[in-house]
Amino acid sequence: MRIESAAEERTELYDYILNLSKEVEFIWHSPLQTTTVLYIVCRYFPFVDLIFDVATVEVGFGIRPMKDM
Repeated sequence: MRIESAAEERTELYDYILNLSKEVEFIWHSPLQTTTVLYIVCRYFPFVDLIFDVATVEVGFGIRPMKDM
């Protein structure tokens, strides 16, 4: 893992922690609307993507790299 990537991930996690109370107040307690769904998808997709990346790279997860043709 590169240092820049690790620093970026720590900064993003710090942002999530700082804004969690406001997010709960304004997003999670608001009525379900298109903008609310889009916010949640954009906010939490990186976590889903990270989990998938770790599962495919670290564990293998049955995915093999393509051979050069």
